[in-house]
Amino acid sequence: MIKIASRPNLKYPLYLIISTFLRKIISILNLKLLKTKESLIYTFLMFFGELLAGFLLYRYQKNFTKRKYIRNEFYKFLSSPHFQKRLEMKKADSNIKICFLVFMTAFFDFFEFIISTYYINKIPKISETLELRLAGILIFISSFLYRYLFKFPLYKHQKFSMSVIGICLIILIISEYFFDEIDEDNEYKNLTIAILLSILSQMAIAFNNTIEKYLMEFNFLNPFFILLCQSSFGLIFVIICAIVENPIPDLKNIYDSNSMEMFIVFIILLLLYFVFGALKNIYRIITIMLFNPMNKQLADIIINPIYIIYFFIEGNDFIKEGKRNYFYFFTNIFLLICFDIGGLIFNEFIIIFSCGLDFNTYESIVKRAAEADILGINQEDEEGEDEKSKEFL
Repeated sequence: MIKIASRPNLKYPLYLIISTFLRKIISILNLKLLKTKESLIYTFLMFFGELLAGFLLYRYQKNFTKRKYIRNEFYKFLSSPHFQKRLEMKKADSNIKICFLVFMTAFFDFFEFIISTYYINKIPKISETLELRLAGILIFISSFLYRYLFKFPLYKHQKFSMSVIGICLIILIISEYFFDEIDEDNEYKNLTIAILLSILSQMAIAFNNTIEKYLMEFNFLNPFFILLCQSSFGLIFVIICAIVENPIPDLKNIYDSNSMEMFIVFIILLLLYFVFGALKNIYRIITIMLFNPMNKQLADIIINPIYIIYFFIEGNDFIKEGKRNYFYFFTNIFLLICFDIGGLIFNEFIIIFSCGLDFNTYESIVKRAAEADILGINQEDEEGEDEKSKEFL
């Protein structure tokens, strides 16, 4: 038996999926309308959106909290047991280590974004969707990090889903060498480099999200403060990178090769990319705070089949000898759906009531707790009746 389960606060992962999808649409529109691939300017917009969103939300949250305390008897709150207990909670790390970890989140964020939007695009004759199709490794890597860094156990249903994802990843990588149009040794080399870069890019996302969760869980950092600091470091990385890879000639080329109307469309699309990127990062950090990195990774990969279908219909991908390769396409669609199902099982949105795969799921634990409470109440009632009977006698 298979059951679809729900969890509280699912609106935030849903908002993350929507904002990620909208940002991807903007990238596709730029590619279709203006023939512009993602460049360093997108990395700058991503970090600048993080900076602005983090700053505004952090300041708003502090001001809102301050006003709330004043309205609700501030001094009474300070003396409450809850606040005193909060004061006793100590950060797990020193301020120097916390700064280093925040710096590393910015580094991994920059590393992933610059590889995925800039360097992989420069490799010739590589599938446009290769990195997207390898994104299933996100849950695989994040679960290992979560297990060994946070010391959280992996239960039977999670090990099962990781096995499914791992097998599908191996099949996908091996099949890529058979399906891709490769005629020379140099093209085998290019494909291998693209696969390695794609995996490194996904690893950077997993490390970034795991460190963010650690900072919030064990050092009690405000999620928007993390965004603010992370984006500040990231903009420094972008400025350094811009010295080597100057994006200005690319912008000038777009201006020269298009009409003024189309250039205005390009600017509007960049602004929308900035907005949706900022929203994506807001909901990303909230999803990690409320759930865990694996839930966030599921939100990243769950709509990847839609992108694959689009690129296949457009005729830009899954091509063999100048024709659409249906077997190549349907093999990858099947594997991506398996990634999604594996992620849904891991995060307990799909529960399999067989072979004990349901035992340690959120729903089963809640159900057992509720049954225990009922039994406890009944037992207390019976004990109370026994006491009353003794008193009567």
